[in-house]
Amino acid sequence: MIYVYALLAAESVAPTTRGEPGLEGGAVELLAERGVVAAISRHTTPHVHANVDNLWQHERVIEAMMQTHALLPARFGTIFPDDERLRRVLVHHHDAIVAGLQRVAGCVELGVRVSGKIQTDAPQPVTVPPTETSGRAYMLARAAEERRRRDAEVRATELTSTVHEPLTQLARDGVLRPLLTQDLLLSAAYLVERGRVDAFRAHIAALSAAHAGVRILCTGPWPPYHFVPPLGPVEADHG
Repeated sequence: MIYVYALLAAESVAPTTRGEPGLEGGAVELLAERGVVAAISRHTTPHVHANVDNLWQHERVIEAMMQTHALLPARFGTIFPDDERLRRVLVHHHDAIVAGLQRVAGCVELGVRVSGKIQTDAPQPVTVPPTETSGRAYMLARAAEERRRRDAEVRATELTSTVHEPLTQLARDGVLRPLLTQDLLLSAAYLVERGRVDAFRAHIAALSAAHAGVRILCTGPWPPYHFVPPLGPVEADHG
């Protein structure tokens, strides 16, 4: 079984590149095909266990390589039965992989989470005449709840736009994932050039000061997981 950690551009990698050991202490190798390199380790078992040690080692291998190379990280558990199957995938998706590597070159991923309570107008009590049925009372209560939900969505959208749009000006790309829950208002990832990370963090601090009612947290730098191009039909196995 071949376990894949990341894809890199061949011209940026020396054949003797060494980094963190792979899962279960296996040596990390480089398998090249048409200008693309896969960082892999070889194992005798047909699958990999999704335990804490393996999850962290997967991340350590990728983070060690990203210090010196542009890469597209593979998600945990990406495996192939043999070299031939992996090479076919590298050939089939060659152009998308190369374009993806060019896109993330010189960048890291920074995560942003906005949490807090959305203040909405105080709900008006629902009064139902004694002669009305319980079914009507239920429908009135549902309508009032729907009005509160829509109001919360509007307010959350206004908040996220004031946070997300300025940050995209400091990033090469951004992925916005608004999650309107009780506390989490925004989850986003940004592809930021290494030389602009400090400016990005400074802008986060300014946004935090301007929005005292919420908490804005910036995490990273991370490998660019959210900016890996889709590679069409799944030809890898996931164990």
